[in-house]
Amino acid sequence: MPALSVPEDSSLNVVAPGTGFQQRVDELLSRLSPVLKLKWISITASGFVLILGCFVIGMLAIVFTNNLFYLLVAMLLGFIAVSGFLSEWTIRGIDVRRYVPADTHALAPVFVSLEVRNLKKSFPSLCLLVKDRTYGGEAFMLQVHPGSSLKQRYLTRFDRRGLHSSGSLVASTTFPFGLFRKRADFDQDAEFLVLPPVRDLGIVLRSEALGSSDFRVAFKGDGTNIFSIRKYQWGDSKRLIHWKSTARLMEVMIKELEREVSGKVTLELDGGLGGRLEAAVALAASLSNHLEQRGVPYRVRAGQVSTAFDSGRRHLGVIFRMLALYDGEGGIPRDGVGKEEHVIRLVAPGCTAPENRRPIVVGPEWDWLLEPQITLEVPD
Repeated sequence: MPALSVPEDSSLNVVAPGTGFQQRVDELLSRLSPVLKLKWISITASGFVLILGCFVIGMLAIVFTNNLFYLLVAMLLGFIAVSGFLSEWTIRGIDVRRYVPADTHALAPVFVSLEVRNLKKSFPSLCLLVKDRTYGGEAFMLQVHPGSSLKQRYLTRFDRRGLHSSGSLVASTTFPFGLFRKRADFDQDAEFLVLPPVRDLGIVLRSEALGSSDFRVAFKGDGTNIFSIRKYQWGDSKRLIHWKSTARLMEVMIKELEREVSGKVTLELDGGLGGRLEAAVALAASLSNHLEQRGVPYRVRAGQVSTAFDSGRRHLGVIFRMLALYDGEGGIPRDGVGKEEHVIRLVAPGCTAPENRRPIVVGPEWDWLLEPQITLEVPD
């Protein structure tokens, strides 16, 4: 009898025995994970006194064979058993999560929410103390009804921009008599993004170049306004002589004209910032916010990443997220500057920028951008 041959390019869908059953078991375990979560128990000072008293009374009952002592020991043991049962049902079947606002900026106070969900159908969770072991906040929840959830907020501050790990949360209770503290740990695998610091630059940037909605910027070029005045050099046009300065200084002085730019602004961060990187990122974010408030179309180029020219809160959010993840990578393309474009490059002290780019030196005078913010706008 010839053997059955199967073509090499054919595919057979083989279902392993018990696959459906294993899937149902996995789903059941995932639902029961809050209920089966490992819990820890510790004895409070009141509980230690009660246990010590129970031990002493038990010894007295043995020595004196007094029924009253036996009755007291039985009452105390029942007291301990009821306390353990109620605390177990309080901490069992709950899920704890942390919620960080999407517009959280580094070094600024922010309200973080802690949520407790009671997955039980008939028993409330009482007197829960939830602690954020990673970021130091805590919240107390008196009662969480069956099948419902409850949120509390705490105030904190994140010291750096970028991705943050969620870390772990701890829920504990001393319900009902304060004899024992039972707790459960809740690990969260998700990460959240903290945006760079943003400060108001309206007072600092008094220059019309950064304050006007027209955004007229002084660059040396062939415009009509004066950019600077310098000494005459061979080959300079006589029509550029600045007669007032020449008469005052008794030396031929030449006026350099500015190139007027309006409409579009580009902020650049290139490599080589070194220890000034965080201050440069904070300055770029603050400048972006400043331009957004004035309705100027702008973009940001950080390393190999660039946004398009645009304006609006959504565009600003994209820039904040891009700056939050910027690691100081270099490689800004050396393309030309358009007639309707003004380029600002943030450079470290001692560095320069090409002639068609306006440098802003990120020196120690900008370190105030990295100071913790103490004011807070309370959300609705």
